[in-house]
Amino acid sequence: MPEGPEIHRAAAQLRKALVGRTLLSVGGEHTAVAGRLDGWVGREVDAVEARSKAMLIHVGEQVLYSHNQLYGRWTVNRATTAPRNWKRSLRVELVNDQHACRLWSASDVMLMDAWEVNGHPYIAQLGPDVADLRTTVAEVRVHLEEARFQRRGLAGLLLDQRFLAGVGNYLRSEILFQAGVDPSRRLGHLNAAEKDALAEAAVAITHRAYHQRGSRWTRTPTTQCAVLAWRGAARGTLCSTGTGCPATAANPPSSTEGSVDEGSMPAPPAKPEPNVLKVRVLRPRRTRAANRGSSRPPRSAASRRGPREAPPPLPQGARARR
Repeated sequence: MPEGPEIHRAAAQLRKALVGRTLLSVGGEHTAVAGRLDGWVGREVDAVEARSKAMLIHVGEQVLYSHNQLYGRWTVNRATTAPRNWKRSLRVELVNDQHACRLWSASDVMLMDAWEVNGHPYIAQLGPDVADLRTTVAEVRVHLEEARFQRRGLAGLLLDQRFLAGVGNYLRSEILFQAGVDPSRRLGHLNAAEKDALAEAAVAITHRAYHQRGSRWTRTPTTQCAVLAWRGAARGTLCSTGTGCPATAANPPSSTEGSVDEGSMPAPPAKPEPNVLKVRVLRPRRTRAANRGSSRPPRSAASRRGPREAPPPLPQGARARR
C-alpha cells in the first residue's frame, strides 16, 4: 500500500499538471462519481492536496476525494498519450490541453462539497501528517503527550493514522530504528529524551522518504554504484566501482570527491556453501484397508509366507504324531 510520502509525491505531480489549467475532458468510471463530474468540463482546477494517504482535488466548491487503498494508482501522461492497456480499472480521468491524469483501481472515491472535507470519517481522525513538509518536530512532540496513546505499544501505535498520519510498515521500522526504541515498549514508558528522539525520527525519516522516493541513501552516482556493488555481491556477481558500472559510466567519481565511507554501506552477505542433504524416500506399506480398495485380489496367507519346505523324513519305526 502506498504510504504518506508516495501520496504527497503524487499530489505534487498532479498539482503541477492540473492546477490553473482548464479541463477539456472529464471521465468518472467509478460508480460513486459516474455522471457527476460532467460539470467540471471547461473549469480550472483550483488546488490539489494530500492528507495522509488521501488525495483531494478542488474545483470550485466541489472536491474529488480518493484513497488508493492497496491497488490504487495515479498516472500523469501527455494529453496525446493513450491510456495504458493493463490489468487495472480506470476510475477517474482528468484531461487538459497538455496532460492526462488518471486514477486506476482505487476503491474509495467520492465527490463532496468543500465544507464536508474536514468532517469526512477518515480525514477527521487524522493526527499530524508527518509526510507534509510543513509539519514540524514541535507539533509531533506535543501530540506524543496525549493521554489516549500512552498505554499502547509502539509497534501497533505507529500504524494508527490518529497517532501519526502517513506512516506505514516501512516507515514504522525506519523510525523506530532511527530513534533506538524497542517496538514492544509502550509510549507511556518512554522518558522525555526517548520521546524527543521518536518525534525527530518520525519527521526526518518521512521527509527523507518524500525527497528520496523511499531510498535510505542519497541518490548520487557514487552511492548508486555502491548499492549496485552490494547487490551484485549478494548475487555472486561483483560490480567494480567506476569501471563498467551503469551508475557511474557516464559520470565517474574523482579520487577526492564523492567517495563512499566504509561504514556507510553494509558488508555484502557471504555466499553460503552448498549443503547437500540426502533424503531416503520410503514407500508406504500397504494395509488391509488399502488392499480392499485395490483392484488386485488380496494375497492369501500361504502366498505371503512363500513356499513351505518339506518336513524331514521320519526315522524307521517312528510313528508320526497327529
